[in-house]
This record gives sequence, structure tokens and C-alpha cells, in this order.
Amino acid sequence: MHQVRCPSLVGRHAELAVLVDLLGAARRGAGTVVFLSGEAGIGKSRMAREVSAAAARAGLPAVVGRAVSGASSAPLRPFVEVTLALARRHGLPDRSELGPYAAVLGPLVPEWATGAPSASGPVLAEGLLRLLRLVAPRGCVVVLEDLHWADPETLAVLEYLGDHIADSGVLLLATLRSGEGDQAWAVSDALAARGCALPMPLTALDDAAVTEMVRACGLDPEAAAPVTAQADGVPLMVEELLGDYDTTIPGGSTTVPRSLADSVRRRVADLDPVDGNVLAAAALLGRRFDWRLVAEALELDTTTMTAAVASATGAGLLEPDGPGYRFRHALTQDAVLAGLSGPLQAEMAAALGGVLRHRSPDLPGEAALLAADLAELAGDPSAADLLARAGTRAARDGALDSADRLLSRGLALARPAATRVALADAVADVRCRAGDPDAAAAATAELMAELRSAPDETVRRRARLRLARAAAEAGRWELAEVQLAAAAVPNPHCPTEHGPDHGPLQHDPDAPEADLVRALVLLGRNSRTAAATLASGVVDPALAAGRPDVACEALQVVGRAERTADPDTALAAFEKAHAIAVAHDLPLGVLSALHELGTIDLFRTGRRDRLEAARAAAVAAGAVRLVVVLDLDLGASHLMNGDPEAARAAAASARDGAAALGFDQIHVIALGMVPCAAALRADRSGVERDIAAVPAGALDADADAEAGIWGFARGVCSLLSEDRAAAVRELETAFTLTTDAPEVRPLPWWGWWALLRAVEGRDAEAAIGALRTSPAVVNRPNAAFADLAEAVLAGRRGHGEQAAAVVTSFGPRELPWPWLRHLARRLVAEAALADGWGDPQTWAAEAGEFFDRFGTPAIADACRTLAASPQAGNPPVPDWLRRRGVTPREAEVLNLLGGGLTTTRELANTLVISPRTVEKHVEALCRKLDVRARGQLVALAARRTRDAPAWAAR
Repeated sequence: MHQVRCPSLVGRHAELAVLVDLLGAARRGAGTVVFLSGEAGIGKSRMAREVSAAAARAGLPAVVGRAVSGASSAPLRPFVEVTLALARRHGLPDRSELGPYAAVLGPLVPEWATGAPSASGPVLAEGLLRLLRLVAPRGCVVVLEDLHWADPETLAVLEYLGDHIADSGVLLLATLRSGEGDQAWAVSDALAARGCALPMPLTALDDAAVTEMVRACGLDPEAAAPVTAQADGVPLMVEELLGDYDTTIPGGSTTVPRSLADSVRRRVADLDPVDGNVLAAAALLGRRFDWRLVAEALELDTTTMTAAVASATGAGLLEPDGPGYRFRHALTQDAVLAGLSGPLQAEMAAALGGVLRHRSPDLPGEAALLAADLAELAGDPSAADLLARAGTRAARDGALDSADRLLSRGLALARPAATRVALADAVADVRCRAGDPDAAAAATAELMAELRSAPDETVRRRARLRLARAAAEAGRWELAEVQLAAAAVPNPHCPTEHGPDHGPLQHDPDAPEADLVRALVLLGRNSRTAAATLASGVVDPALAAGRPDVACEALQVVGRAERTADPDTALAAFEKAHAIAVAHDLPLGVLSALHELGTIDLFRTGRRDRLEAARAAAVAAGAVRLVVVLDLDLGASHLMNGDPEAARAAAASARDGAAALGFDQIHVIALGMVPCAAALRADRSGVERDIAAVPAGALDADADAEAGIWGFARGVCSLLSEDRAAAVRELETAFTLTTDAPEVRPLPWWGWWALLRAVEGRDAEAAIGALRTSPAVVNRPNAAFADLAEAVLAGRRGHGEQAAAVVTSFGPRELPWPWLRHLARRLVAEAALADGWGDPQTWAAEAGEFFDRFGTPAIADACRTLAASPQAGNPPVPDWLRRRGVTPREAEVLNLLGGGLTTTRELANTLVISPRTVEKHVEALCRKLDVRARGQLVALAARRTRDAPAWAAR
């Protein structure tokens, strides 16, 4: 017997040509997923090796990751092998190049791990895709072997890669065995149905190809025909059976094995008994095995062990694998295992497991999984505990599907009632964390059944509370209430649930979490006041009970409930939540509170520091979804602060990130935000170009996002372009769209819609009322514009002093968004000029200077025209003053100076403007009339008044 390997690929030229073409496409930046499928031994791995060799010849990286048999394979093992191979051969990029995705990749790149819970499959997959692009910008080949054994997390990552690999330059080959791995086949079929993967089934070789293969192996096809006829065209079988063919006997061997199993059994039987035991023990460890572990379990010295693996290698059963060994094929390992009796398997498994646990008591990494498998084979009752340990680690690392599978296996094996309760509780906890309330409810029901045998009131109650909280966070209010009732935590807010004999309910350690769930349900059902009241009462008891996480979430409920009605209370709640999270080292609590505080800043102060701090923290923690949300918030902040380039970059980042992660709502909002950046430059063609780039139908399910396009992108563009008719039409369209919108966000177009109605004299009262009763009023500019709209109406009714006071109250501190402040003043100046109140020429002049700097000439010109226009009831500015650029209001000041009102206070009281504004007018007059001091200005004014008194008369 001897080992036979065909030196060349036979019978697969058409398939190889397709794959070589796809490799060329990868070099040009086009990625593809190919599923190489077929029965065991059909040549899937050989085909993948040929493509990898072609990649190497083209100078492209080719890396391999492999799933392994056994129910306890480690989560994400194939992709861990891929990233480790990339790091080993090509090095890793600087973390900063990956942004938040560096931390996300911690499960695959150990040195980047942060200790935070692992990200979801899509987020991790996006990080891997970005890593591959950075490491291999010219393209690469990734091979995933034996996908039929892959864990759920690996399959989730693969499915995402398949959907997003097209522009990555990655050729991903996955080998998949027929008849095994239903989940893997489901992913393959789904990707193929979506046109995101190419299925490539490999079939048996025909007779001509088998003959060519035998000849390539250096044997006589005619003489070997009786042997190869038994191979059924399977390349591995051809090689294995040729290995059994005795070429020293004329005409070949007289005995032809019927199958690969027969071939392997014959070879094992020909080995020395010690060598056979080595092979049997190795088979229990997997296709790849630690030969030192085998040697220690069988009490063999190194010389004997080395001789044994050499004999098995010579017989074509093993092959070198780096510093160790592996079975030549998974089928070879299966055939060896099939030849072992049950008692021998159990005996060897017990010996191997004992050595493994003695060597590494903590059982790090995959050791815990292997120890659990060996204990189960040995019939060792500790198998359930080992599976519990492995499942707990998987849950800690965020591999919730694998954790569920491992813990459920442990539950099936466990016998002691207490162990069964602990495992059932762990399964229920994992399913709650996974965000599937129905699966969590089923697991909790199973836990309740286990508790009948081993009652534990604490476990029962907390399991119900855990499910209630998970249901509330998922918006399943009815399920949350049912579980709260089943938990039987007394409700201090319901008099029927307690009386004088119950004692002080605040000492119940579960009461804070129960009240938090009740508050979440109230908030979800829009009972905001009740939710805030209840959540406020949770904070101190939660801290006293050692539950700072519950206290933080309760404060966030208060903040969200009060955000519209009482922003100051909301701000205080979020600040307290942040302080508690920092004090108790709750990273996610810190992040969440910073985000909420930054959002309040966005709408109240214009600050960005907390939003930027939240984004930096989210990047460091790998909270990719939160980074996307924060990019959106920062885009809104840049828009309100008048920075179109930064706004566009942030909105585009949010748009692309949300699209990659399937974050549909954020994607839609970001799509609507991108055109707003061009609006700030009054770039109509740019606005319409960006709107045209929004995919057809993308905004159909979000009327408020579409309203944002009409009200902000188009409306602002028209206002800054001084196209009043278009602005009116667009803003009215925006408002109409919100009437049926299920959600209304605090977008700033609401404010200028109401103010424009007031200026235009079109049912402004209704617009102001609609704004003040909508969620949009939480945005401070909207509330300010509503006040200014009311000021316009007051001035029109003859209350000019009151109206002017409102306008002057909105300075840089009160309305710290310059372009919004000056847009408001440009609109108000128009009404004040027409109705004869305030200081419209000054407001317009200042706005014109700003919009000149802002780069929007149309509105700047309009402001200058307003600044030079006479106010209603005032005579026009004399020519000699108008030629020097003196505004009507400045002419009024000069007239009053000439009439004897020379102090700042007298002028301010007469004109109903601030003393500071008077000083600015005097400074402007001195400059324009070329006088150096106020006294000279007064003398000039007096002289002109004597010479031509009519020009300045009021």
C-alpha cells in the first residue's frame, strides 16, 4: 500500500476557467462568492487550491479558513483563521484606518479586542470586508473549507459578505458537501436566489477523465481498470483505491476493496497495534489534532509517537500540517472512527479528556469545546458542566446563537435538577439578549417547568422580569405586562397590590427593575408624563439595590419622556445618567447618555462637543450602529451651523454606513439630508441632482423624510435664492406631507414655514399653533421662529415696541446658528418695513453682510435693498445721504441728533431700540459721513436740519 496523489487537476477545465476569470475580475475590483459543492472527495478542496495557486502567481493574497466537524466547533472559527493568516502573511493596517470597525473585529483579531460585547453578524462582516480591502487593495482570494460544519455566526457573516462583496475585489470560495449542513445550504440557496453568489456543483468524473487521472498518477489505466471502476468517478476514491493497488503483481491486485471505508480499514489493520491506537485517538480529536496530547493520553514517548505518525503518513492516512498532522481527508477520519467500538471510543475519550483538563484546567478557547465533546463520548456526567462553561463564554463574547446551541446541548445531558435549572436559566437569558421575545418566552416557559422540580423563587421571579424587560425593549407591551404580572413583584403604584401587612415595598430588591419595565411600557404607549414620574422613582432604589444599570436606563426614560415638554428636566436626567454610568464603569451607559446629551445640544445650543465625544467613544468601543446615528446627528448639526461641506460628508457617511448595515430608517433620513448641503449654497442644480440620486421609492415609507427634502433642501434653496413663490410652494408641500406622517422629527423647516406665513399674511395663527403642538418645537430655532412669527403679527396690529423687543432678544447667545438668525431677520425686516416698527434697515443690513460672507448673493442683494428702503410712514433718505450708503434708520438717527436728542438713552427710547444699536448707528454715520467724533456728527446734523428741515421730518 502506498499514497497516491494525482499531480494535476483532471476533468475540471471548464470550471477552473470560470474561476480564473472571476479571479481576474477580483483584480479589477469586482468580488464574487462561489459555492463549490458536491459529495465528499469530489474535488472541491483541490479546485480551491488551484485557484489559490493562480492567485499567488498573480501576486494576490489567498487565505484559508476551515470549519471543523463536531457540534462544539468554536464560533467564527473559519474567519478567525482567515484574519490570522492575513495578519501573519501581510500585516494588519493601523486601527485608525478602520474607525469603529477595529474594535468590532476583536473576535477575529485578538489584539484589537476591547472586552465589549461582540457586534452583530452584519456589523462584524462589514468590518471584515473593510479589513480585506485595506490589506489587499488589488484583490484577494478567501477560501472557506467545509462550510457544512460552520457555526451560525460564521454563516451570518458569510451571508452579509455575499450581499455586499460585489465591489470589494474579494473572490470568496466556499466548499460545501452535498447532503450535510442544512443551514449552510440555506445560505447558499438564498444568496444564489438573490444573484449574490455563483453555485458551482462538481459532479463525478467521466471514464475518460478517470483514465487520464490514472495515467497522470503514473499507472497503466488498462491494468488498473478493475480498481478504478469501483471509484464511481470520485477523484479521492480513485487516488485511495490506486493506493491499495499492488503494482508489483502482474495484472494488479486480486482483491479490490468495495469502498473508501474498506480501504482505510485495510490500511489501519496493516499498521502496528500501537500505531493503530494513535490513529484512533487522533480521530477523536478531529481532522487536525495535537499529537502531543495523543502521546500523553496513550503514555507514549516521543520516539514511539513519531514512528507511529510516520507509519500512518506512509500509509496515506495522515499528512503533515505545519508543525503537526492531520487526516488526509475528513472521510479518512470518519472511516477510522467508524471502525472503533463504543467501549474503545469511551476509554480513549476519557483518557484524552483527562489529559486535556489536567494540562489546561481553565480550558481556554476551543479547549472547553473539545473537553465537552470528549466527556460526552466518555459518558462523563461533567459534560453538561463543560458545555455550560463553553456556552457561557460564547454568550460573553456575543456569539449568542452558538451559546444557545451549547447551553441547550448541556441541558439535554444534565441530570441534577439544580444543574438543569441553571442551564435552562442560561438559555432563557441568551434568548432575551438575542432580542427574540418569542424564543425567549419559550425558553422561560421551559425554565418554569424545570423549577417545578427544584423550586427557586428568586430565579423564577428574575426570569420573568428579564423576559418582561426584553419584551418592553422590543416594543412587545402586552407580553411585557403578562410577564410582569407573572413575576408578582408588588406594584407600589397600584393600591390593590399591597396593604398594611406587606411592609415597605421599596425594600423589594426586584421592585426597581419591575418599575423600569412599567415605565418603558408607559413610554411605549405614549403616556409620557406617567412614564417620567414612574421612572424618576426608580433611580434611588435601583442604586440602593446595587443596580446602577437600571438607574441609568430609568433616567434615560425620564429624559426621553420629558424631551419635548420639559427640556431642562430631560437635560438634568441625561446628565445624571452620564454621571452614574461613569462612576460605575458602564461603557454602554456612558455612550448612550453622551448621545442623548449631544442630541439636546444639537437642538438647544449648537454645541457639538458632546456629540463628537460620543462618536469618538463609539468608535473606540466598536459601536458601529451608534456611529452611524451620530454621523446623522453631526450632519444635522453642521447644517444648522451653516457648514455644507462637513454636513454633506457626515450625511454621506451615515447614508453609506446605514445602507451597509441594513439600518433602514437611518438610511432613509440620511438620503434626505444629503441634498440639504447643496441648499446652503443656494445650488438648485446640486439639490436636484442629489434628490435624483435617491433611489425610487426609498422615501415612500417615511413621509417626514420626504417633507425634509421639500422643506429644507428645496425650501432653503429657494429662500436663499430669493425665489419666494417656490419657497412658499415647497414649504406648504412639506407641511402637507407631515399631516399623515407616523413620526414627525424636529427639523428646522417648520420654523421658517410659520414665519414665512406670518410675513406673507397667510393664516399664520394656524401655522404657529401647528408648530407649537408638534414635536418639532423641541428644536430651539423652531420655537424662536414661532416667537418671531408672533412678533410679526403683533407689529402688524400696532404693537411695534413689543414686536421689536422680541426680535432684538434673539441675538447670538439666544439663537447661536448664524445663518438661521440672519434668515429670520431678513424675513422679519420685510414685515417691519411694511408695518412701520422696529429697526428693519439695520437687521437687513447686518443680514446682508453675513450672507455676502456666506456666499449666497441673491439673499445678500435682497437684504441690501431692504436696508436702503424707507420704512412705512417715513420719508425717503435724501440723495446726499443715500449716495454715501446711509440707511433709512441711520438717517432717522441723524435727524434726531440734529433736533437736539444727543444722548444714547434719549435716542434709544425714541426709536425703541437698544442703546448698543444706537451706538452702532452713530459709529456707521461717522464712518460714512467722514467725521471723527460724535460732536462733529451732531454739529453736521444740526446744520443740515437748519438748512433743509423737511428732509428729516418724521
